[in-house]
Amino acid sequence: MYWTPVDHLDIPSEPSTLSAVVGDATSALLVGPTGDDRVTATAVSFLASPEPTTNHVHWATMLRSPADAARTWADHATAPPDSLTLVEVGETRRSFGGNGEVVDGDEPSYTTARVESPSDLTTLGLRLTEGLASPSTGRHRIWFESLSTLLQFVPPADAFRFVHTLTGHLAGAEAAVWFHLDPALHDPREIHTFLSVCDAQIRVDVGGDELVVERR
Repeated sequence: MYWTPVDHLDIPSEPSTLSAVVGDATSALLVGPTGDDRVTATAVSFLASPEPTTNHVHWATMLRSPADAARTWADHATAPPDSLTLVEVGETRRSFGGNGEVVDGDEPSYTTARVESPSDLTTLGLRLTEGLASPSTGRHRIWFESLSTLLQFVPPADAFRFVHTLTGHLAGAEAAVWFHLDPALHDPREIHTFLSVCDAQIRVDVGGDELVVERR
């Protein structure tokens, strides 16, 4: 597999710029350190891209509570999406605000869904694709945070089948999905395995403030 460098972008890049560079890729692997705000800012930039103007966002996270995800959106995006579904996977996480509720009114409205066990990949896939078949304007954007955490609970082969099935389900639909992977936690062979089913790779330059975008 050959990857073609497309561009280098500053972090954080404007959503419209990032969308233009990534192009029509329906699946991408965002490679960067877990918990790094640059990774989060880049993911929200993808979700908030104004092309098209109406976005239906599905955000699956094993790292934060739904309320914290909504606050993260408000920190990094200038406007709410048309709809926002936050899928909490695994253990229930306490909000940084203390009670799991929206407290300051700046966060977008959202609906929640839960998947009790990260190993329940069938339910996880259903939660991420609910609503994709219903008529709606705009585009569905899915952010999976993160594959590195998922791989602590399921074998790599199962995680790969999940990614392969999800990306295949989105083929031909008005939808795009990004997955996060921490390069410090996986050997290059494992990273390339997941890249084999993605259209694009976006790497966070650990030593600087750049995004390196490559297309297959």
